[in-house]
Amino acid sequence: MCVENSSKSSITDNSDFFPKFDREQLRLGKLLGKGSFGTVYEVKEIQILQKRRFSQAGTESQFVADNCIRKGNHARYAVKFLSPEVVGDVGENGKFIRGILDMDTEKRLLSDTEHPNIVKARAFASVSPFDRKYFILMDRLYDTLHRRMERWAKKARLYSGRLAKIVDRKGKKKRELLEARLVAAFDLSHALGYLHDRKIIYRDLKPKNLGFDVRGDLKLFDFGLVGEMKDSRLADEGLYNLTGMTGCPRYMSPEVAKSERYNEKCDVYSFAILLWEIMSLKTPFVAYKTIKEFEEHVWNGEHDRPLIHPSWPESIQTLLRTSWGKNINERPNFTEIATLLKIQCVVVRGGSQMGLEHSSRRSTFIFERDVNKLLDSIHKTAHF
Repeated sequence: MCVENSSKSSITDNSDFFPKFDREQLRLGKLLGKGSFGTVYEVKEIQILQKRRFSQAGTESQFVADNCIRKGNHARYAVKFLSPEVVGDVGENGKFIRGILDMDTEKRLLSDTEHPNIVKARAFASVSPFDRKYFILMDRLYDTLHRRMERWAKKARLYSGRLAKIVDRKGKKKRELLEARLVAAFDLSHALGYLHDRKIIYRDLKPKNLGFDVRGDLKLFDFGLVGEMKDSRLADEGLYNLTGMTGCPRYMSPEVAKSERYNEKCDVYSFAILLWEIMSLKTPFVAYKTIKEFEEHVWNGEHDRPLIHPSWPESIQTLLRTSWGKNINERPNFTEIATLLKIQCVVVRGGSQMGLEHSSRRSTFIFERDVNKLLDSIHKTAHF
């Protein structure tokens, strides 16, 4: 969990400016997902109470309610509650306390966040975030990166197997599959860079915390474990005293796993492991099952890393090696990562910048020159 609470926060709690609903106003649809503390359902209907209908808040609530269903009778929103077993675990060290703190963190962050690749909050519960009936209403996502990579893997096998010359004679589908994966990685790097610019560390990067909306745009969600880089926690050399052993071990950086001082570069490590997974369409560190195994092989000693395939673009290979290195200072930042991935997307597309927010077209030759310039910059700070 948790945004550490000492000194002034970089997150402004704007939740009072959002529509509010009672839990009884929501008619739920199917269960969409379940995490350590929260349960997410789609929302089929929102009923507006008569007494609130004609107030300013009521007008905003009415707008949200009126747009609850998309064309085709698809739910537009999802709602996140604390799971019943979490609500019932109210002991001093029970899950309820941890759960409500995570929900409060997520509420504050989503009320103060505006980014195309971060899930958008639409409303909050009318009760206190420390009430067991609290919830967050947000845009519904229709897929996760975890499920999408499973489908990508099936396509990759088809386009590379014995039938490749029949189903993908010119290799177009294989290129489009690579493009889709690079665009997803680029979108994620942009979202993480946005958080880092606001002194926020995500700390829980994994495929199940990334989804896709109805248009197919990637969205980062589940912000219960974010940490803030506050001045009061600054130690030295740009490192902070923050909670250790936070997140999923498979993607956790060595410095977080060992409860050392760290900064936003822990997300860069996690991103690199996930980028390898996106490129290979395989689970990283699949042989390691226990914390002890990760300690022995990944976080200490050997500093084991996944095998990089030599056929991948050179820029991706270099990005992986520098980003998952044990030296925090040698890892690139997300401005550099996003720039490199954007260039690589355009190269794969043969020069097209559509959807990547470039103001003008540039030739593939110029983009390749930019890749080499950026790689030279990264090489100067990294030692292999």
